[in-house]
Amino acid sequence: MASKGVDVASLEKVMNEMTPVFPNTTISEQGVVAEMDGVKFKPNTDQFEAMAYLKLGKLTTVYTKYPPKKVTIRVSGQNAALNQQRGTALKKYISSRMGVSESNIGIECAVGPEKVTLISSY
Repeated sequence: MASKGVDVASLEKVMNEMTPVFPNTTISEQGVVAEMDGVKFKPNTDQFEAMAYLKLGKLTTVYTKYPPKKVTIRVSGQNAALNQQRGTALKKYISSRMGVSESNIGIECAVGPEKVTLISSY
């Protein structure tokens, strides 16, 4: 990764801040990959459950300290249209609360078990 111009030390700092918020956080070629455990939606809606706001508030602290260049949100679940709506809700939240431009936030959707993954590229 260092050969591609990625500052690995910075990624490790971000990971160290992200791990207490989302324990299933790793570093990959794409950046810091966090499974957003605790960021749940109310059943069959794109509305966050209460616990999600606590997790997202902690994420705001990380993103304020270490602003990502690009963010990718991966949303999976049984309903493809709902996955897209949930990704859009997260995109708007991250943009409005964390200062990441909407043009720098991508959404990827897949059918499968309900899961949200956040990829922060630096």
